[in-house]
Amino acid sequence: MYSILIIDVSGSTDSRFTQKISEVLLNYNLILKDVLKDNNNNDTQHYIDFRMGDELFFIGKQTDAIIIQYMLQLLWPFEDAQIKAAMFTQLKSFPSGNIEQWNSKDAKIVRNTLDHIKSSEHIHFVHAKHEQNDEIFTALSMYQTSILNRLSIIQKFLFFNSYQFDTQTALSEYAKKSNSTISAHLSKGEKMQLDYILTTMINYVNIKDQYDDVKDISLIKNISSHPIAKEALFWG
Repeated sequence: MYSILIIDVSGSTDSRFTQKISEVLLNYNLILKDVLKDNNNNDTQHYIDFRMGDELFFIGKQTDAIIIQYMLQLLWPFEDAQIKAAMFTQLKSFPSGNIEQWNSKDAKIVRNTLDHIKSSEHIHFVHAKHEQNDEIFTALSMYQTSILNRLSIIQKFLFFNSYQFDTQTALSEYAKKSNSTISAHLSKGEKMQLDYILTTMINYVNIKDQYDDVKDISLIKNISSHPIAKEALFWG
């Protein structure tokens, strides 16, 4: 089975940074095209591109879908426009033909679910299932949203880049900050809690739908270490 993930931006047309928002999404799309090509085996199909303006549309593994929305949240520097995402995890076969023109009842479920959270400040990511939200996943996402909404730009920068390094010392050298400063930001920003939520989301959805890629989270490191992700535009 495959997953559908739709990411949209709430408030982008009224934002002071409409053009920059489009640039950030474009750069993130380029990152994903690179890392998904390298990260997946030849027998794993996926699709990532824009549809309907700034709407980012992904079809592929559900672990990848969960990571994709989370890492974009960490890259996102705009306070007056919020990332919103919805995912459907029971697509039985990969679409045939031109995916840019493809639509289905499953995609409509995702889009309808996404519309329901666009004006909410309390949740940015939902797992849609047959016109209903997954309540357990929703609770996890609300906790994740609460933490992400409190992060400063420097905390987002450190959290995002922490995934490409094996030690805090390496992150400290990369960020040109002391180990104690790094520790303070990671602790105050509740990175340990975010990591636990992310892992729980992945395990919960994979076990529930009997997927076999529960431990395949290498995409998170590949996104974090991608050259385009080092551009200052992402952090203001």
